[in-house]
Amino acid sequence: MYENPLTTDISKMDLSEVTPMLTAYQEENTTRAFKAMWCDDGTIPTLNQESGYCFLTNDEYQVAMIEPSTNVLSMFISCPECGQEEMERDWLGINQWYLKCKGCRQIVKDLLECEE
Repeated sequence: MYENPLTTDISKMDLSEVTPMLTAYQEENTTRAFKAMWCDDGTIPTLNQESGYCFLTNDEYQVAMIEPSTNVLSMFISCPECGQEEMERDWLGINQWYLKCKGCRQIVKDLLECEE
């Protein structure tokens, strides 16, 4: 039987990871794309017990994590067509003309619009 590795049980999470993430969320220390695209409904800290990663998720299955280099809350985005997954900054670093998937090109386009 499959056991879901995700948990929202805060007692299983490392508070040194959860606290900065929740503080950034509460104080809106987030990227422009996060501010423009994040759905606040059902936002909750979640832990992947297999990887050890803590992140925020919501009712729309969006994912956000703290960018270690900037300590800013940033979205982790998955392409609905091909499944490619990247943090926002990594999507923005991809030249969209090299992307073969229409979904990936749309993600880059949406992120670039948020940056304007």
